[in-house]
Parts: sequence; C-alpha cells; structure tokens
Amino acid sequence: MTLAELRAECRSRLSEPGTEYFTDAEWNRWLNLAQDNLVEVLRDESIPALCVLDNRISSAGVESYALPADWVRTRMVRLSGVTCMKATPEMIEAFSRNLNYAPSSAQPFFYEWSGRINVRPIPAVDGTAIQIWYVKRPTQLVADADIPLFPVTLHELLVLYACSIALQKDEKYNEAGALLGLYREGVAAANVGVKA
Repeated sequence: MTLAELRAECRSRLSEPGTEYFTDAEWNRWLNLAQDNLVEVLRDESIPALCVLDNRISSAGVESYALPADWVRTRMVRLSGVTCMKATPEMIEAFSRNLNYAPSSAQPFFYEWSGRINVRPIPAVDGTAIQIWYVKRPTQLVADADIPLFPVTLHELLVLYACSIALQKDEKYNEAGALLGLYREGVAAANVGVKA
C-alpha cells in the first residue's frame, strides 16, 4: 500500500469522518513511528529489503569505524573475508584491561560502542576489507505515493500500530490497548518459523 492508502485504511478502521479530525501529517507521523517500531521487533529474515551491506576499507592501526547513519542493528561483520564473532562483555573487559590483548586473525571479533563498530585484531595495513551487514532504518514515508519497504503482508501491522496511537490521542485507551495487542500478535506470527 502507498502512504495515501495506508492513511485511508487507518481512517476507515476508526470510521474517521474526514481529515479535520486527525490530519494527514498526524497519520504520516504515526505510520512512520509504526515503521520504526516494526524494524526493532521483527527478525531480520522478515524484512529482507531492509538488510544491507556496507563495504569499508580500513586504515592501518584504526580499530573503530562509524556505523552508517541508518543503522539499526548489525547482522554480520567480516574482516578480510573472515566472519567476525560478536564480542561478549567478558571479551571486551579482557582487552580493556590489557590493551595488548590480540585475538587471532583466524577468529576476529567486533563490538559496537557509541555509534561505532570496532574490530579486533586491529587492521595492521591500509586497505583491509571490512564488510558490515546490517538492518537499516526504514526511509520515512513523506509523499502520498511512497511505499514502505516492508513486505505487503506486514502493512496491516503498520495500520494497527498507527491506529492504536490515534486512539490513545483520543483517550480511548482500552481500544488502543486492544489494537496494540493485535499488533504484538501479528509481530509474533511474522517471527514464527523465521530462523533466529
């Protein structure tokens, strides 16, 4: 569905008489909030259009690289073609106490900190390939013809979430809670059978 169709569906669900009750701008904001929430709760495999690859080239001696601006969560990192393990808190503590701690290049690892991705072992030469597979934040829906990157089968969840916000604004908390419950059931159903 397009943004205009999503708004129309929301209005229909709530039997909203027209645009004078909730504005298009309000519906657009609520549908975008729905997208932001949905990307956080769905498993990566449910949203393939939002799973992307960022290729980087290292600089010698540099461990830390800025995460992309649209980053939500990391799926996988490779350093020189070797898949990195995600660091555990114990591993991070081990090298924070011993800055000479050097993991094997056969089993590199990564961790995220303050909007950056850090790789170990630290690349020793310029030009080391760093590949970051990540889930990106959905593009905001602005124009009426904009279409969410979520599969069409998940557009119903966007409608449920946006309608629950509208009902909360209208102080219809029980109805809002019921729609939010349906949204959560839909998310659970979308995640069932998807590889963790």
